[in-house]
Formats: sequence, C-alpha cells, structure tokens
Amino acid sequence: MAIDQDAPVTIGTSATIIFTAVALQTVVLQADTGNGAAVFIGGSAVTTANGYELAAGEALALNMQPGDTVYGISAAGSDDVRILHNQG
Repeated sequence: MAIDQDAPVTIGTSATIIFTAVALQTVVLQADTGNGAAVFIGGSAVTTANGYELAAGEALALNMQPGDTVYGISAAGSDDVRILHNQG
C-alpha cells in the first residue's frame, strides 16, 4: 500500500475542505504543532461548537468512503492541518 502526504491545508474561521476520498481510504489528519489554536473537524456544517477538537500536535484517523469529504474550522483562523493517506 502506497502512502501519500498532501501539502498542509490552512484552515480559517469558516468551514474549509480538508480532504475528499476518491476510494476506500484511511486518512490521518494532524493539527500542525505550530498552530496557535485548536482546529475542529467534521462535515460541511462544522463549527467550533460541534466539531471534533484537535489541539496542536493531535491527530485523528478516519476511514472514508469514496466521495466522503472532511472539513475543518479554526478557533483563531490560519491554522494548518497535515494529511497522510493511502493512495486511492
């Protein structure tokens, strides 16, 4: 299984697409260790109140179906999420 590491995605204060699966994929999202605030992960309606919180350096693994999209939002804006996934 080949592994890809995508460029970091910068998350702002509105829901931002982080990753869309093109096949059955396992995706690891990591809040950059240099982030000044937490990022929140979820669907297209993610907010800082309902998202899964990732503090700087924390990671989350997701098993995604083709077409699934994960979004993120930052409490402060301009924070990065790193992406590691198997090739689809």
